[in-house]
Amino acid sequence: PFTLSKQDTTRSSNIINIQAMTIDDQDNIWLASGDGYIFRYHRKQEQFEQIFPTDLSTTPALFQSNPYALEIVSDSMLWVATSHGIYYLNHQIDEATGQVQSKAQMAKYEPNVGNDNPKIGKQILKDRKNQIWASTTEGLAFWDKELNHFTIIDPTEYDANIQSKSLNHLCLSASGTQIWCTTKGEELIRY
Repeated sequence: PFTLSKQDTTRSSNIINIQAMTIDDQDNIWLASGDGYIFRYHRKQEQFEQIFPTDLSTTPALFQSNPYALEIVSDSMLWVATSHGIYYLNHQIDEATGQVQSKAQMAKYEPNVGNDNPKIGKQILKDRKNQIWASTTEGLAFWDKELNHFTIIDPTEYDANIQSKSLNHLCLSASGTQIWCTTKGEELIRY
């Protein structure tokens, strides 16, 4: 049998229209709302905390789009895939007070020409080496830590039989050596 319990989100303002969620190593739940707020639910304290923006009087202009996915890379970095691109949120938690200071930045994307963010980030995953991968409308993106930007792999450039470069879902193989993707055209691709 299952044990179900509802967590009361009504006591915390702005926790409406939840679009994405993930869980960290300490079993805290992270939520992204459709209006651009990021929250963390402390399992031990059983309360919600607004992580972004930290100034409650501001409206988050950064995520004026639907968040699709969240991925935690480390204790201080959260990735957010949205309908306007991919962002990362650096946050520091003051151990004494437990307060969070956060700053969000758009992740850079370096295609063959130009310097734009991937147009739409659908899903983000972290492999066993903490490498960030994202499905985008332009193909499979991976975060180049040394160059500090995303590089896109367009599957249509590698295989003429692939009809669409717009990727939706990602899964990491059990061995951690392959990434499986679905395309908008309902194809299954293995990298």
